[in-house]
Amino acid sequence: MAQVGRMVADRRRVEQYPVARGSLVIHTRRRPATPCRVRVEWRRHEARSTAACGRLAPHGSAALIPNLVLANALFNDSSDALALLVQPIPMWAAVIGLVAFPVTMAVAELPTYYGLILPRLQETWSNRWIALCVVVAWHAAQHVTLPLIFDVRFIAWRFFMFLPLAFLVAVAVQRRGSVLPYLMVVHGLLDTGAAYLVLMSAN
Repeated sequence: MAQVGRMVADRRRVEQYPVARGSLVIHTRRRPATPCRVRVEWRRHEARSTAACGRLAPHGSAALIPNLVLANALFNDSSDALALLVQPIPMWAAVIGLVAFPVTMAVAELPTYYGLILPRLQETWSNRWIALCVVVAWHAAQHVTLPLIFDVRFIAWRFFMFLPLAFLVAVAVQRRGSVLPYLMVVHGLLDTGAAYLVLMSAN
């Protein structure tokens, strides 16, 4: 089931993303001279999940291959890039990050970019693909600051390694909004792995 959206007279928007046993519903309400209000709810119902899981298969290659190819091309050895990415931090910060980082990023990142920003830009701009490419580029650019290292090779690696994956995610959500919750789960698992590497290198 694809994303469902509608505008009503008082400028409210309702977006629905089906999940395995329900729907993630985002209500957005706008009124003149008042802040935009967003409410999220979950509605229970029966839905198919196997098809959505099958659509996630290409994303693994899009995440791994650019990472290794670019790391070897820019640093001659992918371990040098990993050494810059994972640097020692205090143990207490690493423990907090192991819990907080995967949860907050999984819940906030993909829904913000592809559940809220992308549909609104595509409504506003005449070319939907330009809107998609802008959101994808901005999403990839976010990873340049995690961590922020003023090294041209590292910045290029972090940006371009995420670009193919971000594009696939955007296209997948645009074509079938029901994959968004599954992508959020996968995102959380990937971030858990990254946080674990940081924990292992903590002081």
